[in-house]
Amino acid sequence: MRLRLPPSLNPFAGALHQDALLLRTLRLTLVVCGGLLPAFGMAFRMASADVIDPWGVRIVWTALCLALLTATYRIAWVRASAPQVLHILLSGMVVWLGILLYANGLAPEIALGYLFTYATVGSVLGLTFDRFSSTAASILLGAGVAVVSAFSVDAPAVSPGFFVFTVAVTGAILLSGTLARLRDREVLDARDHLLRTAEALGQLGSWSYDIATGQRQWSEGMYSLVGLPASPASPPPLATVLPEEEVLALTALEADLLSTGAPTAERTLRLHPFAAAPIDARATVRTIRTAGGPPRGVVGVLADVTDQVERERELERAKEEAESVAALKSAILENMNHEIRTPLTAVIGYAQLLRMDAPDHLIDLITPIETGGHRLLETLNALLDLAQLEAGVSSPSAGPFNVTPLLANATRTAREQACTQGLAFTTSLPETPLAVTGDPDALTCALEHLIGNALKFTEAGGIAVTSEARDGWAEIRVSDTGPGIAPEFMERLFEPFQQESTGTRRLYEGSGLGLAVSHRLITAMGGTLAASSVVGEGTTMTLRLPLAEAPEPRETAWISRPDRGRAAGAGPVSADASAAA
Repeated sequence: MRLRLPPSLNPFAGALHQDALLLRTLRLTLVVCGGLLPAFGMAFRMASADVIDPWGVRIVWTALCLALLTATYRIAWVRASAPQVLHILLSGMVVWLGILLYANGLAPEIALGYLFTYATVGSVLGLTFDRFSSTAASILLGAGVAVVSAFSVDAPAVSPGFFVFTVAVTGAILLSGTLARLRDREVLDARDHLLRTAEALGQLGSWSYDIATGQRQWSEGMYSLVGLPASPASPPPLATVLPEEEVLALTALEADLLSTGAPTAERTLRLHPFAAAPIDARATVRTIRTAGGPPRGVVGVLADVTDQVERERELERAKEEAESVAALKSAILENMNHEIRTPLTAVIGYAQLLRMDAPDHLIDLITPIETGGHRLLETLNALLDLAQLEAGVSSPSAGPFNVTPLLANATRTAREQACTQGLAFTTSLPETPLAVTGDPDALTCALEHLIGNALKFTEAGGIAVTSEARDGWAEIRVSDTGPGIAPEFMERLFEPFQQESTGTRRLYEGSGLGLAVSHRLITAMGGTLAASSVVGEGTTMTLRLPLAEAPEPRETAWISRPDRGRAAGAGPVSADASAAA
């Protein structure tokens, strides 16, 4: 059976402010003294009929204790003076017992009662007062009373030296215990200060719930979160700062923890602090258990996550907007594929038919139609390629194939265009099969862009295409004697829609997509694409793909669409994303 003290008498119930602790300690001491004073009087008389212990004095002491107890509930200044009243009361009892000790000639029962009272008074003061000087003064007073009383007796019943030695040892233990408690208190105060600082910085609050007592406790950070001043009293009900549904949810969360045995649980709550705007708070609750035993309670942490929740909402809104833009982009690209390229192919085809039968004076009018159609189709193809690569809709396949025939086919048509422009065109291809891992269609597309760039930007000199196996890689180089690329532009060379000359200074036509598409295609196949250039001397694009073994003939379709970007007789697709375009 557990002894339950009323809250007003219980100094052990939870964390109390120092003033409340002293007041409750005073009340409990008065109650105990009111019962022990008559009990000790009877015990002394039972031990010795000749004991000198006037009942009148004990009755006065008992009445004083009961009167002071009543005053602590009714008189404010008594409550405010609780530390002084407690100190004077206990010191007075020690002096009174010292007088009884002298009057009874250091009788054993009185000496034992004095030691008990001395130890009790020192323990109470040592555990209650935060100032060492107050406790030490009472302990030294009791020791001094014992010395005077013991050595003033003419015929002591107990050895004065032994009695004083016992009192001295008891006093030393009390003093050392008080010092140890105060040092521990300093450590706890430092930790408590650190906790309060951390809670303030992190906008945190904590609480605990004791199953046995049904009591809750809040930290200062918790009070701050709900907009209330910290108080040693029991915290207000959660319903005062939480909507009803949130209170039910948090209560259910605690109940689930206690019933299921889960270590922790989390939930985001909508908190309504006093005299402040609502905030979002994340509650983390954990059970407190003894080793192998049932849960003793729960402890929780509440963190203000209003900014985080708002950022998450903004991210969600941004995600929805991005998805909407992506859907719109896909719709636009689909329309471009079906509504622009199909009629554009017809325009180019009819222009070619017109060229075949048109008289000479109309050729100059038909040629811009055909040339512009090719240019627009090439730009559209590059844009669709780039969009599908970035969206992950299509990607190059990976398999072994012989790159030599592919290079021969790509350079055959380019050589004819170079001759038309008055440029030299040289190739150096391996006579034996050069097998690489990748996608033939994707490599063809990349080569068309690279060779097309070289043809477009070279006005004099020539172009060279070489390939060789080196250190487990197949290297394909496309070199030209064009104007070269400025060093400051090299870092943006493979970005979409980038052109070295823009606006009214633009020297070459193009959309700025060819190199971006080529770079993404080669990278997707596990290869690399790099550029080296000297302004005024030319540029070399180096394409590297991993070598493979034993290629086998196969059909591949990287991006399925009609014509792959070239109408009949259109020549190679020229990349428009060169550094100079």
